[in-house]
Amino acid sequence: MYHIKRKEVRQINNLWYFILVLGMIGFWGNHFSRAQSTWFHPSPMNSSNTLIDICFNEQEYGWAVGDSGIVWHTQNGGKSWDSQTIENYPVLHALTFTDEKSGWIVGEGGLILRTQNGGQKWIVQECPTSDTFYDVVFLDSLHGWIAGSYYILATQNGGQSWEVKLHSREHVFYGLYFFNPSEGWAVGGSSLFYTKDGGNTWELSELPTRSCLYSIFFQDSLHGWVVGDDAAIYYTANRGQSWQEIYSHRPIWLNSVKFCNPYFGCCAGVFYENSELQGILLWTNDGGATWQEEICASPLYASCFRKPGLVWTVGAGGYIAQLELKAPD
Repeated sequence: MYHIKRKEVRQINNLWYFILVLGMIGFWGNHFSRAQSTWFHPSPMNSSNTLIDICFNEQEYGWAVGDSGIVWHTQNGGKSWDSQTIENYPVLHALTFTDEKSGWIVGEGGLILRTQNGGQKWIVQECPTSDTFYDVVFLDSLHGWIAGSYYILATQNGGQSWEVKLHSREHVFYGLYFFNPSEGWAVGGSSLFYTKDGGNTWELSELPTRSCLYSIFFQDSLHGWVVGDDAAIYYTANRGQSWQEIYSHRPIWLNSVKFCNPYFGCCAGVFYENSELQGILLWTNDGGATWQEEICASPLYASCFRKPGLVWTVGAGGYIAQLELKAPD
């Protein structure tokens, strides 16, 4: 059904890439550049629910999900939000939309929900496992994948049926990224998994870290990022053939990484400062060569771009906010 092939992380032998990464290591190893940007907070949403994921589609339509079955939805770019509660489902971990009508939510207990009317109605899809799911991606209305506790699932018919593509009791899979219906990545524990046949077989890359990896994203066809706890950050400039370890040496747990183009990227996370748990948003406008740091009082669990330079983030206590990033020079 599925097969894992162990793969060693290859060393970098490209000179320009090596020079670039050395510069980035120096930046991350020595300091963060703390910014003082202006946040936009929508009208009070009267919610104490922790929000875990957020996505925007076609700029104006956005959704956020979290615990207690909460779903928030905007049709005006985040100026106002409406809520609904999906009963009997305590925690919704991730969601994705392919257009303003078609979307999926995954969560605890093997939950998979599908909407075809912009979230007005959610239908439960049958699932081959009752384990918790942490991420879901769809390339179009048919081809999708789900990552969760010990499983990776795939569908080729919009979720009418789901097939187990990988089952490993040694790994909890937190994040996914697919270039096309054949080629994609998954992160689980301190490992990376790569497939070039839609998930039928996987190559396992053991990274030199004990950190748990939570999210993976490619800013273009070559350049990608992986983040996790203990401020674990990995970068590739060759489509994942090799990965370079980059550390900030600070107690930061990075929960998500997203790019909207080769320049604008962001990471949402949590860190301790003065014995208090706070949120941190790292952002770049030069493809990751330099990063700025934004601090907020609420731990952050996810972020996404509504359009280039305009990022939304969600977190504990119903926190949701927008940040406009500085355009590159």
